[in-house]
Amino acid sequence: MRIFAPNHVVAKSRFWYFVSQLKKMKKSSGEIVYCGQVYEKTPLKVKNFGIWLRYDSRSGTHNMYREYRDLTTAGAVTQCYRDMGARHRARAHSIQIMKVEQIAASKCRRPAVKQFHVSKTAVPAGPQSGRGLEGGSCVWYRFALQAGVWRGNQTCPHSFTDILLCGKTPFVKVKI
Repeated sequence: MRIFAPNHVVAKSRFWYFVSQLKKMKKSSGEIVYCGQVYEKTPLKVKNFGIWLRYDSRSGTHNMYREYRDLTTAGAVTQCYRDMGARHRARAHSIQIMKVEQIAASKCRRPAVKQFHVSKTAVPAGPQSGRGLEGGSCVWYRFALQAGVWRGNQTCPHSFTDILLCGKTPFVKVKI
């Protein structure tokens, strides 16, 4: 059984939820032997994914098929959760992912995915700076925010913050 969850605690909880629906079984009468993350075999290739899901809305239960382009299956499922939350106000606990399948470009149905299958797809170039990314001009810094303070009175929702310093105008000045 493949379960998509943000951490192992939620994954185990969702596992027992689905098992109790399929079989007459409870957490006290079973045991999870292994719970681990599955990694993609080719994470650097863009693929098309079809996702079949069921979700509970305010008016009832609905079945749905959605398509996404992503590098990994987990990335496509993350897009799906965020898209369902934005378009249908569906919370993550009310969404049940039934099947995720990598699909060929000829089998895609949705125009949002099909628009990238054209070989002449072009994106506009962004503003050019004097220095490029080569030669060590671009550096990632990871800061652990112990007090949780970020830019004045706002609090940072993450325990680590990645800041990109690139070109002539960095986001943050750092003393090393």
